Amino acid sequence: MVLMIDDLPDRSMVRLVRAELERAGVSVIMASTTEAALREISALSDRGTLRETFILIDVMIPHGDQLGPAETENGHSTGLVLYDKIRELAPDCEVAFLTHRTDPAVERHMSGDRHARVFVKTDWLFSDIAEYVIERRAQAKQRVELEARDE
Repeated sequence: MVLMIDDLPDRSMVRLVRAELERAGVSVIMASTTEAALREISALSDRGTLRETFILIDVMIPHGDQLGPAETENGHSTGLVLYDKIRELAPDCEVAFLTHRTDPAVERHMSGDRHARVFVKTDWLFSDIAEYVIERRAQAKQRVELEARDE
């Protein structure tokens, strides 16, 4: 399962990555608002499947009603706030940011997190992003299954 969080889901990169994932047989949930993203994250956590879900997040998303403008820097860091909420629920959930520009604040925010990375949309082919997501999602699923067997 992949959760894509982007306020403009019809943007070419988002649409192409999603299509490539679905072509590979990966189930994709699209959340285009902060509220929808928070609902999906909560539902995945409640079902116990958040840790094996790969989450692609746009950094700049309108803050919506549940997150405030100050908390999200008027939407400029909404993706980072969502990332923090994901980390509270599942510290080892695979997360990648899709963004239009390199942002040192994003890099600093997730420094040391081996389960997170940033894709600057102009630097990557959609197929390479999809391939990375598929590979990391499979690793996460395998990790969760091994841990369940060891319990």
